[in-house]
Amino acid sequence: MKFRILYTIFPAVLLFTMIAVAQPQPAAPNPALQQIQDTPGLPRVLLIGDSISIGYTLPVRELLSGKANVHRIPENGGNTNRGLEKLGAWLGDGKWDVIHFNWGLHDLRLDDGRQAVPLAQYEENLRALVRQLKATGSKLIWCSTTPVPEGDLNPPRRNADVIVYNEAAARVMRENGIPTDDLYAYANPILRELQLPANVHFKPEGSAMLAKQVVVSLEKALPSTARRQAGAEADARAMREREARTEWFRAAKFGLFIHWGLYAIPAGEWKGKPIAGIGEWIMNRAKIPVTEYELLAAQFNPVKFNAEEWVKLAKDAGMRYIVITSKHHDGFTLFKSAVSKYNVVDATPFKRDIIGELAAACKKHGMRLGFYYSQSQDWHEADGAGNNWDFPPNEEKDFDKYLRAKAEPQVREILTNYGPVALIWFDTPQMMTDERAGRFVEMVRQLQPNCLINGRLRADRFGFDYASMRDNQIPNQMTDGAWETPATLNDTWGFKKDDHNWKPPAEVIFKLVDIASKGGNYLLNVGPTAEGLIPLPSQDILRAVGRWLKVNGEAIYGAAPSPFGAEFGAFSATRKDPRGQPVFEAEKTWRATTKPGKLFIHLFTWPKELALAEVKEKVTKAYLLADPKRKSLKFSQAGGKLLVSLPETAPGEFATVVCLEIR
Repeated sequence: MKFRILYTIFPAVLLFTMIAVAQPQPAAPNPALQQIQDTPGLPRVLLIGDSISIGYTLPVRELLSGKANVHRIPENGGNTNRGLEKLGAWLGDGKWDVIHFNWGLHDLRLDDGRQAVPLAQYEENLRALVRQLKATGSKLIWCSTTPVPEGDLNPPRRNADVIVYNEAAARVMRENGIPTDDLYAYANPILRELQLPANVHFKPEGSAMLAKQVVVSLEKALPSTARRQAGAEADARAMREREARTEWFRAAKFGLFIHWGLYAIPAGEWKGKPIAGIGEWIMNRAKIPVTEYELLAAQFNPVKFNAEEWVKLAKDAGMRYIVITSKHHDGFTLFKSAVSKYNVVDATPFKRDIIGELAAACKKHGMRLGFYYSQSQDWHEADGAGNNWDFPPNEEKDFDKYLRAKAEPQVREILTNYGPVALIWFDTPQMMTDERAGRFVEMVRQLQPNCLINGRLRADRFGFDYASMRDNQIPNQMTDGAWETPATLNDTWGFKKDDHNWKPPAEVIFKLVDIASKGGNYLLNVGPTAEGLIPLPSQDILRAVGRWLKVNGEAIYGAAPSPFGAEFGAFSATRKDPRGQPVFEAEKTWRATTKPGKLFIHLFTWPKELALAEVKEKVTKAYLLADPKRKSLKFSQAGGKLLVSLPETAPGEFATVVCLEIR
């Protein structure tokens, strides 16, 4: 019996052992793809590429040991479509001194006889990738795609395609002033020595040879210690200058946006038919020919316009700056321009410089004034972006001709002729390259060094002083840096006679407090009529906000964001948006702002008592800003928990602010 049991068990053990040995072992991680720890003080290099670059990563890292921290993306870079999808994550939040990059081998791969990414799309993708890479401020080096051998490959590739794709890439790099590390030219004469047989990949010694060529390019680009130090000092100086420029902006919190132009005449209707969409876009939405739309100028006679009344309204509302559309996408300017007669002085019966009158009124009343200027879209000009119903599509236009003939001279005019300019509000940056955007930045810095540049000069916020959120977008959580939410009082920016969907004062005040508590500014819009009047509902709402700010402005102007964060809400554990992402469920009970020695709690619903957790500072006094006598409220504090006794009813209008003095 014992023998049988042993005999029965033994084969099972043997079988288990044999199976365990036969199962494949997990592959060891490729050391080239592993993240490295930086050596402090050395420049940072990022390699972006496919399996060819994976092959030369380790020898490049070894050759530059002690000279640079050589990182690479943690995967095969694939084709340009993958690059567009992943580049932001690959770049991360760190600063790169040099980025050496390539795409191509996976783009030109043949799938059923066709390239995975067609040539035209490859070139377009590369331009988009280069824009994103240039926005990092890093030194860039393009690496040409290496040759592929003749014969049957799996997957199929043709060397003739490599040549064509490299030529397309070279065009993009020349346009952007990016040097090329031409590994194709280096490897092609000695390809048989370097490359594996019937394979696009390289022998170890071949990868080592490629690495030497890559290192030559990288060493030319690597900053010296002196240059790195100078660069760091320049970055720090630029940061200090930006902080100084934006100091007033970060304290202001609340501004008035004014959208006004010829579009106020049709007011959302063309030839008796209502036109869907926002009022100032009527020319685009109705595809109105230039020859018809420009006739509106002869009707523009806003005799009821009074710049002083507009500025006084902004002050009554508690606003600290004004931004007006000096030129919107229709190309018409509210100032006299020497470069285009399509302006309020030369083309209308009004004959008055609206921007000049508003600038004078702002100066008189101590109000900062900024100008919206549509730098890219100009539907009146053949080479301006956006009008493809009268003129060819954007890609066929001489965009630089338009910029140099109209946009740049007009920005120079508004920076020169109207005194100190608080900010320039650019918009919809179609076709704005680094070089084009840089011309505007240089002009602003030269003519008005303290003038702010918003975040819409180009898509990746090139040269900006503060970020512009999307229209009517308020971040879910606190956001670092200077930023602004532009928003409407109804559903349009330019006047539209059938839009009466006005936001009530309570909603506007909540949004103002919500934005301030997250560290931003609220730029709230009005759309005057063709007569020059700001609609009465807009005025009533703004004055109601102003009454609230007269009582509670201490908790808004110059205030820092909330020290908490949980009051904003949280992402849902169950609800998803159409993209499958968790929905943020906002809470609207209360918000918080701070100043040195004070914590302000804005209450939108009135509790019996105010209960706060995690109040780290010692509270010495509590009172209501709505109480002129600032009578102390009873409170108790134990550890981080604070309880404040409140009156039975809220004394404040719309929202009541409890001020906690702390030390």
